Amino acid sequence: MPKVHGKNSVIFVSDSGGTCRNLSGDMNNVVLSWTRANVDVTVFGTCDVDRLPGIRDATLAGAGFYNETDTTGIHAILEGIMSSSATTCINYAPAGSVSGCRLISGCYLISDYSITGPIGGAVAIAFTFQQTAGSLIFGSVT
Repeated sequence: MPKVHGKNSVIFVSDSGGTCRNLSGDMNNVVLSWTRANVDVTVFGTCDVDRLPGIRDATLAGAGFYNETDTTGIHAILEGIMSSSATTCINYAPAGSVSGCRLISGCYLISDYSITGPIGGAVAIAFTFQQTAGSLIFGSVT
């Protein structure tokens, strides 16, 4: 069974001007959560739960390190996206950007961007994007 190391993950985010930017150099964590809100239609007298397939949703969250001097780095990109309130295209390749690797794409709105500066550590960032409409697209890196 093939295994994949997280260090190879790559995430591309379209900035507020529509340019695709690689944020991987400043990041150390990505979580893609794909959920479905199934509807409970269980009736009286049954012993088991009965559900209908519900609507899907996706959330992409990430974390990394604050980099104020890089004009195309994670802070500059996320600050621009948060200010513009624009839909953002995100491409996430969990196994890396080598041809043939799985590529997961979607359109998102940023819902959270935080900067944390502990006295005894590096200044960190965290963000969350929520899918806008449609479904995730699963393809391969070309």
